[in-house]
Amino acid sequence: MEEDARYRLYGISMSKKAVFKLGGRPVIYLPEDEGDWIPADQKWRHVRFELGAVDLTHEREWRVLGDLNLNKLPGLYVLVWSAIEAREITSLDTPVKKLIRGVLPMEHLTMFL
Repeated sequence: MEEDARYRLYGISMSKKAVFKLGGRPVIYLPEDEGDWIPADQKWRHVRFELGAVDLTHEREWRVLGDLNLNKLPGLYVLVWSAIEAREITSLDTPVKKLIRGVLPMEHLTMFL
């Protein structure tokens, strides 16, 4: 794994439908000068887009205004790099442990690429 990579192989996966019900929405990718039509109460969704310079559309990002209450989700999956880390996550005693449906080690999946 590359040390200076922008992203690490860790994350969580959750139901898009559940996040939508909790106020989550996909971001709106637009150049700064084209976002005037976005209502003021939705500006939090705007992400700057400049073709050839700033293009984060591959992230397909979603956002929630404020904090997302994980306890209101039906469950989530945790993505880690190794099976060792998966066991560590599984053994943690955290407030969201009851929500974890599975821990997926990415090293095993990348072997098939």
